[in-house]
Amino acid sequence: EGYALIIWFTGNVYQSTITRNQQEVLTEVIKNGGRFIMTGQDASFSLRREPFYKEVLGSVMVIDETKERQVSGLGLALNINGPQGASNQSYPDELNTHFKAKKAQIILNWANGKGAGILNSYGTGKTVNLGFGMEGLNGDEEVYKLLKAILEEIQPPLESRIQALIEAYLRNREEYHRLIKQFILPSFERERAESILKNYLDKGIEIPRSLIVLTRTENLR
Repeated sequence: EGYALIIWFTGNVYQSTITRNQQEVLTEVIKNGGRFIMTGQDASFSLRREPFYKEVLGSVMVIDETKERQVSGLGLALNINGPQGASNQSYPDELNTHFKAKKAQIILNWANGKGAGILNSYGTGKTVNLGFGMEGLNGDEEVYKLLKAILEEIQPPLESRIQALIEAYLRNREEYHRLIKQFILPSFERERAESILKNYLDKGIEIPRSLIVLTRTENLR
């Protein structure tokens, strides 16, 4: 509760990657609008029979150890065992969507065309399940590009996120303080955020100083 985005990194762990109690908590968070990303070459193994995996993550683990190492999708071409990565991706998974998750879709593919990443909508939240660990990608730039692409898929548009904050501030300060704690602004959205806030100021709409500080929009201070 209170987290707008959770990234669940499992490294080389393949047992109890998410406990039953954790699954129950995460299910509620996601159902109520949370965003969840799971990444790990063996993350799916211990979860593959769990309702959380099938319905909330919308996933089926097809193969526990695919031989593929090239990933494409979301406008990207990635190498999960590049020389600048962790070089630890021995057991990446082939994934598919589960029939119970009607909104699940494959967003990343292995070179053989099979699923490497699943996007699902559950309640008012969204999840992404990766069949590999991001630490294996060929350097920080590839990790950044993948996270940027995923966040653009699962987060509401920046305009609507800022609008919700400002409306809450004008309507109910307590609600605003709750929402601002959950607000996430990746670095690649900061320039756009400055432009959006400037439009509000040009219209004479009051903007909370904490939002200006959070977005690091120096030109608006």
